[in-house]
Amino acid sequence: MSERDVAVDVSVISDAIDKIGNRLRTQREAADNEETTKTAFILPFLRDVLGYNVEDPFEVKPEYTADIGGSKGEKVDYAICNDDSEHTPRILIECKKLGADLTQENTKQLWRYFGTLPDAHFGILTNGQLWQFYTDMDNDNMMDNEPYAVLNVLSPDSDAIVLLQDITKKGFNSGKAREDAERYRKMKRIRERIDKEFLEPSRDFVLLLTKELVKGKFTHKVEAKYRLLVEDALKEYINQRIKNRLEKAAMDEEGSDSQQRGAGESDDAAAVGTGTAEPGEAEQEQPKRKRRDSSVKIQDLVNAGLLHDGDKLICATVRGQYQDVVATIRGDGGIEIEGQPYYSPSKAEAIVRGHSRDGWTFWRLPDGRTLAEVRAAMDQDAVHG
Repeated sequence: MSERDVAVDVSVISDAIDKIGNRLRTQREAADNEETTKTAFILPFLRDVLGYNVEDPFEVKPEYTADIGGSKGEKVDYAICNDDSEHTPRILIECKKLGADLTQENTKQLWRYFGTLPDAHFGILTNGQLWQFYTDMDNDNMMDNEPYAVLNVLSPDSDAIVLLQDITKKGFNSGKAREDAERYRKMKRIRERIDKEFLEPSRDFVLLLTKELVKGKFTHKVEAKYRLLVEDALKEYINQRIKNRLEKAAMDEEGSDSQQRGAGESDDAAAVGTGTAEPGEAEQEQPKRKRRDSSVKIQDLVNAGLLHDGDKLICATVRGQYQDVVATIRGDGGIEIEGQPYYSPSKAEAIVRGHSRDGWTFWRLPDGRTLAEVRAAMDQDAVHG
């Protein structure tokens, strides 16, 4: 497990987590002890999500000795080791049975193990469903008190999934993982501050936004007056941003449909001009093609069994942007992003990137097919049918 910087497909990680989550839903009653939890959910996570060979005791070593001070015989449940000749431990994993609370005492236990193995910069505390990931951002070789990421396999957080890339076997990079964890922690705190200011603006925030409007001293009476204006302005700002995005998406989608129709007409005209179509054939085929391109909805693909309720969608940009965004197909034909449904691929695209080119090619399934390709499969079935 040498230091690497190999891109790991987020969709592969996400899909593997979903499979474990689905199995957990149906098998959780059988996991009534720690050993069953390890076998059914924890080892599959290490294998299928993080990519380690759980059958190789040099790579994933159970009951790894981590003696603490004068206490001998202390062992951590698993150590993921380096592929050097000494099999240096890099990630320590402490396990509890499914359903058990991950307490502060459990964290202290992992913290003690962490301190005895200076080459291990990552710790994981898990009960098979909840996974808490730790590193040593604040002090080298001393595990932080708070996890830098928390993952629930039944409702995985997209940010946590992205952070997993750096500790997979394929993409393991200790330095990058800690840098990404630190950046995520700072971004999270900034977002929390923004949320707090939007919900209840502080005096400093109100002054920041209104100092050019205030004449004289910024007394408590003046603050109270402007606080109400700031709160209303923030709400209006958010609503307007959402409205603008939806309107832009609708316009882009209409333009995209017009382009598709125009392309179809051009193809038909070219076919007639080159003699590859009988006269009048283009006119007959064009309405059918136009209807399929412009009127097919996500709901039609769900009804046809080509998409299913709960299917994940990932952004299919050439440069790999927006890979932390995970959308979900709904049974009613919507594309759900952070709990909000959008009933057009282009509208869902606009929410992510601020504008839309073609939502049908922007979104793809974990197997690599874009929604446009799924729609094309429906069109083929319609033609052959």
